[in-house]
Amino acid sequence: MERDCRRKYGKGHTEYVNDLVYLEHNNTIITVGDDGMMIKFSFPDLKNCLEVDAHDSEIPCIVHNAKHSLLVTGSWDTTIRVWTDDKLDPVRVITHHDQGVDDLVTVDDLWIVSVGRIFKYTRSTSE
Repeated sequence: MERDCRRKYGKGHTEYVNDLVYLEHNNTIITVGDDGMMIKFSFPDLKNCLEVDAHDSEIPCIVHNAKHSLLVTGSWDTTIRVWTDDKLDPVRVITHHDQGVDDLVTVDDLWIVSVGRIFKYTRSTSE
């Protein structure tokens, strides 16, 4: 992966939070925001567990694929990024967009659908 994702423990987002997912299997909430950060909080105490500088621009959306233990984020930096849901480790970057990604959904096994594009994702390829 070309991006060196900086990790830190801190106070939280510095700009607006745009979206979040709740991960029932480890009782955490993952938020994304205008600051390009993805932050993991324990639930229900909302203790900041981990921060990742995830994208170069605003992140309007995040989805969780529980079957594969993956998170998928879309950004106005024109990328979709795939992450492990436990440690927020980067797995893959999808760069087939010519404009920002405003919304995402995962379907069935692991189709990633974004505004204007549909990808079939596997750990080794994206189509």
